Amino acid sequence: MWKIRNILPIVALPDGFLCEHDVTLPLQHYYEIVEVLRERLKGLATRVIGFGHMAEGDMHINISAKKYSPEFMAKIYPFLCEWTVEHGGSISAEHGIGQQRRLYAKIGKGLEVDIAKELKKKFDPKCILSPYKMIDVL
Repeated sequence: MWKIRNILPIVALPDGFLCEHDVTLPLQHYYEIVEVLRERLKGLATRVIGFGHMAEGDMHINISAKKYSPEFMAKIYPFLCEWTVEHGGSISAEHGIGQQRRLYAKIGKGLEVDIAKELKKKFDPKCILSPYKMIDVL
């Protein structure tokens, strides 16, 4: 099983550009996002692959295209984040938010982000630790 899991992202690499995402979703919407993205990215994406830890609701989404383009990324973000939260999921799943999605961290997690900012200000007021990686405080 792990062999298959590790091969899935590699399958999409020859397409040219690979965009990886990690979200959690309730079981009733678990695979639905893959189908929604396939329809939304028709003509732009080569493949939309979804796999993950169904019991936890964790979904790894790999989207490939022939090449990177701002149009391609604009069709994904912020749509993926908004759709996920609207359907009871979270954009900070197994691998966290990450820098790519940091601009969308407040979607569905506003209070948590505000608390994290306050903690950052209190314990790292000069922004020495990982400056501007996730939370801007200055």
